[in-house]
Amino acid sequence: MRLKHLLIPSVLAITLAACGSAAATSSNSQTNLTRPVGTSNTTSSSITDSSSQTSSTTSATTYTLSDVQQHRSASDCWMVIDGKVYNVTSYINQHPGGMMITMGCGKDASRMFSTMGKHSGRARALLPQFYVGDLK
Repeated sequence: MRLKHLLIPSVLAITLAACGSAAATSSNSQTNLTRPVGTSNTTSSSITDSSSQTSSTTSATTYTLSDVQQHRSASDCWMVIDGKVYNVTSYINQHPGGMMITMGCGKDASRMFSTMGKHSGRARALLPQFYVGDLK
């Protein structure tokens, strides 16, 4: 049941991207995919849905570490992992390590993610649904 709950927002986002929709919001009230003011990157990235092998091109939004630092609480938690910015606020209560995840709020949490806990391939596979942009 939990996996189904986590996959629906990402499938919706991929479907919207494939349809060329400009909408960046999800109907799931727990996942806020709206993007606050950031610098739009002029380069394009390709999003590929592995289940259908279709791709679509979207512009990535870029954020500075200073932008990310503005989201440093459990009620508004962004973090950087390997150069990508994630809004993990909606995942905090589901995190298997409990509130430990909040130690990375507003920071570059790359090292923390790779060394703490048991972040397996499954944990890394969850990241795309929380992606909001790239670190500048």
